[in-house]
Amino acid sequence: MDHRVVNRAGQTCVELTSGAFLACEGDAVEITGLCNGVGANFLMLRDGNLSSDFFDLKTGLAGAALLKWSNCHIRAAAVVSLEWIGAGRFHEFALEINRGRQFYLNEDIESAEKRLHKLDIL
Repeated sequence: MDHRVVNRAGQTCVELTSGAFLACEGDAVEITGLCNGVGANFLMLRDGNLSSDFFDLKTGLAGAALLKWSNCHIRAAAVVSLEWIGAGRFHEFALEINRGRQFYLNEDIESAEKRLHKLDIL
């Protein structure tokens, strides 16, 4: 899976690049292994890394991926456009998960990093 490893404020972060794609639960397992392999406790995704199934809660993909990352103490953020966040039930899901400390949906990379930095995660 295409990625790069960066160090921000003493934290190891895996950023998926444009060639990486989360389309099934197996991909979430692979991403988890990738993070664990480099000792990363933070994962950065972009909407281009996420299949439409991720945004369709009926598929269970978002829940399965977030559960895997949470169980492995990997905090994640996804930079996604309002077009995806604002759609139906996923919007409700986004509001709920953004209240927690494990996964965040943001409109831009700066907001994602700022929010995580504020919470002393990154």
